[in-house]
Amino acid sequence: MKGASASRTGGVADVAPHFEAIVAHSNDAIVTCGVDGAITSWNPAAERLFGYGAAEVIGKPLTLLVPRDRVPEIGASAFALSSGRAITQLDTVRLRKDGSAVEVSASVAPIVDSAGSALGLVAIYRDITERRCAERDNARRAALNTLLSELAAAAGEASSPKDALAACVRRLCAYGGWQVGHAITLHRGSGDLSLWHVADGMQADEFIAACETLDYAAAEDDFVGRALQSQAPRWIEDLQKIERSRRAAAMRAAGLRCGLAVPVAVRGETVGLFEFFAVERREPDRLLLEAMPAVTAQLARAIERAAALEQVRAGERQMRLIADYVPAMIAYFDTELRCRYANRRYCEFHGVDPQRALGMTLREITGEEIYGLVRHTVAQVIGGKQITTRRAHPGGKDGVTHVEIRCVPDMSRDDGLRGFYALMFDVSEQVRVETALRANEARLRAILDNEPACVKLVAADGTLLEINRA
Repeated sequence: MKGASASRTGGVADVAPHFEAIVAHSNDAIVTCGVDGAITSWNPAAERLFGYGAAEVIGKPLTLLVPRDRVPEIGASAFALSSGRAITQLDTVRLRKDGSAVEVSASVAPIVDSAGSALGLVAIYRDITERRCAERDNARRAALNTLLSELAAAAGEASSPKDALAACVRRLCAYGGWQVGHAITLHRGSGDLSLWHVADGMQADEFIAACETLDYAAAEDDFVGRALQSQAPRWIEDLQKIERSRRAAAMRAAGLRCGLAVPVAVRGETVGLFEFFAVERREPDRLLLEAMPAVTAQLARAIERAAALEQVRAGERQMRLIADYVPAMIAYFDTELRCRYANRRYCEFHGVDPQRALGMTLREITGEEIYGLVRHTVAQVIGGKQITTRRAHPGGKDGVTHVEIRCVPDMSRDDGLRGFYALMFDVSEQVRVETALRANEARLRAILDNEPACVKLVAADGTLLEINRA
């Protein structure tokens, strides 16, 4: 028995140097402390990870490495010590000698003697900075992909270009944590489209007012001027260091420190600018800047859509102006006989406010009496038939106005009838002339028929055109 006991004791003694060698050459920081929490051993990897030499920390409390916001984790170590259980792979943060934080995976286990009594604990720390950076990069890339999808949706699906640009600014602010975001179009409408997003609680009115007086196209501001000249994003870590800016005082008043200017170019022409601001200094976001070509492509879509819609609206305004002054009354009705367009003359003829005409039914516009007269014609047009007719309407110079009505169905190849166009022409003067001509012809006929002599009207080729009764 004694021999066996000695053998076991000798085995432990033989193994101890091997453990010391493993600890000394481990890539993981291994730290031991007593039951009072004071550090009792500190391996070379711990020196490399935390920057302290062993002599600097032996006898110091293990809390030396713990940030203030991580102090509650000490309770977990105390629990491990008291319960005899180990805590493995706790991802946390510890402090280096220089005060910087390092991300580590910590495992804590109690040290007990042969009787099971606690002697202290051993803490093993593995530097996971690279792993966590890779995880964050992957998460940021996934977030960037989501952002690009959201920007694409905003550029193509928003109800208006203004909403599209506002959505782009809002999403970029949310992604980057920017407190202030701004989008402005350039050279398309003289920068008349300027949209802002300001985080809740942020006081930026003075800054926004200063920006609205800035001539961005003339590059009056050093921050955005260089970005516009180079047509490349520009990240400023500290806005207080820019050399020339009319907005400097307003920036300081709003507490803005970091900025990102993103020019948007289409076919070599800068058509817009997005700028973002934060209240803290920031190092450039490498992943965001790398993704900027894809981001600006979506922003360009939104700006191009705004420009295209403005051109359409300008064309619509021009066509409406022309339509309002042509000598015809023009309207368009859908299949439910609701007015979708009416020019000024059409509204004046029916005594309807142009602002109220859209959405009114044909019955509401014409009144019951006139509607009763045109119902049959309308039914034919709804059936897909083009109709031209004349009707007399009360009012006008002689108490009645004669109008010629042309109804043209608007047919779709796939969906059938979409509505119809109603074109009305005042033909009262033409009717008066035709009536006068018929009256003159009747008087001439009466004179000729009462003439006792034979009267003939012969054409140049000898054809008999007219002859009286005699």
